[in-house]
Amino acid sequence: GKELAMGGTSRILFEDEDSGTQESLARLSAEKDWIQLGKLLNNALGRVEEDWVAFFDTDAEIRERGPSLVAIVAAEKLVTVVTDNWVDYLRVFGDPVNALLPTLRMLTRGAKIGTIQLVLFNKMEKHRQMPSILLDMNGRESASIPFSPVQSCKKHMEEISEHFYTRCWGGVNNEYRGLFSQSGEVQSQRSFIKAYVAAVYNFPAVPVQITTVFGIPFACIDPNKQYKSSCGDLSIGPVGTDTLRVIQETIHAVVQRL
Repeated sequence: GKELAMGGTSRILFEDEDSGTQESLARLSAEKDWIQLGKLLNNALGRVEEDWVAFFDTDAEIRERGPSLVAIVAAEKLVTVVTDNWVDYLRVFGDPVNALLPTLRMLTRGAKIGTIQLVLFNKMEKHRQMPSILLDMNGRESASIPFSPVQSCKKHMEEISEHFYTRCWGGVNNEYRGLFSQSGEVQSQRSFIKAYVAAVYNFPAVPVQITTVFGIPFACIDPNKQYKSSCGDLSIGPVGTDTLRVIQETIHAVVQRL
């Protein structure tokens, strides 16, 4: 089993017979302490014999949230989650405190951390339930995604991918290139998109409610079923077959890249 870190809120559960464990964690303040805890967690997870996968969900304010540093150091694979909003995306480089890539570089000075496997565009606005081809800035076909975003969103996605590649591969020192897995195989924006870029859209309310209320993964939803609560006062569904198919294809396209 391997670890995977993603963006969001970090929550770490500890089981220890020592009653002082939680008090000790509460006293952690310096970044070096959280980094050391991440190393310990990585070692502990590595000793588990069963076949498993652990997911870490980190805050955007990674330098200000110690558990987020723990997650990044403990993980073996990293997913950078962005949107097609330029202001949101530029925090990856330009946030004065919590910029993602400078923080990752900082962590590499004191620990061996995982590499970025994927740049995931989240919450895209979907136009049609048909596959779409992403283009580089020269108009060359680079990668396919299972849905068609609104044209303006797709254009921003392609432009942000170009900026991402330029900042990480086009600089004099290529300072962020080493943070990516198999970075030596990327020689252009086209190969950057093909190697790293994926996308998911805002899924419709009905399947989202089914997964949220009943805890059923999208891949396991029956499109012909109306889901009811045990007390019978809540009923959700069914989900359209085509709607569910595109959701599952979108998730599969992301997962197979990992």
